[in-house]
Amino acid sequence: MNDPMTQLQLFNLTQYAGIAGAPAIEQAVQYLKEQWKLPVKLAPVAALVLGVLLNVAIAAYVGNSLQDAVLIGLMTGAAASSWYIVSK
Repeated sequence: MNDPMTQLQLFNLTQYAGIAGAPAIEQAVQYLKEQWKLPVKLAPVAALVLGVLLNVAIAAYVGNSLQDAVLIGLMTGAAASSWYIVSK
């Protein structure tokens, strides 16, 4: 298993496809804040929830495990909420 080519062949890139949805999650949170008057303190929580929902839907479509989807969804939501903090 130390062979780099074997490791590359075993790597499943579709497992991390939901991370690309972080910009869309950030925009969805902006929409919720502007149109639905979401409190600013709840914006990171909304980003985490949307990240998990997005990744669970992708995992169901691709066939990945629910545990991996929730973990990657939390990472995606955290990335999206940190963009809000940086842009603020």
